[in-house]
Amino acid sequence: MNKEECIKLGIDYDQGVGRFMGNTALYEKYALKFLDDKTFDELRTAMKASDTQQAFYAAHTLKGVAGNRSFNLFLDKVIPLVEALRGGDQAKADELYPIVAAEYERLIAGLEAQK
Repeated sequence: MNKEECIKLGIDYDQGVGRFMGNTALYEKYALKFLDDKTFDELRTAMKASDTQQAFYAAHTLKGVAGNRSFNLFLDKVIPLVEALRGGDQAKADELYPIVAAEYERLIAGLEAQK
C-alpha cells in the first residue's frame, strides 16, 4: 500500500501500523481485507428496510472495523450514524446514511486501487 494514497483516503497509516505492533505487512493485509467485509451490505439492507436495530448493529460493527484499521475519515462519517441509530432516530439516520455510503464507496475504490 502507498502511504501517501492512504493519507488521501483519510487513513492514518502510521497509526494503523502501530495498532498492529509495527507489522506493516499484517496491517496492510487487514486493511485490504476490508474489501471483502460484508458489513456495509448489511447496513445498506437494514437502512432500506428502516430496521433501526439491525442498522445500528451493522453501523457499530463498521465503526469498530474502521477504528481498528485507522480509517479515520470513514470513521468520522460513521460515528454520527451510529449515534443516531443508537438513539432510534431513523429520520436522522436516513439523512446521514448517504454521507456514509459516499465515503464508503470512495474508501473502497481507493483500497481497490492499492491491491
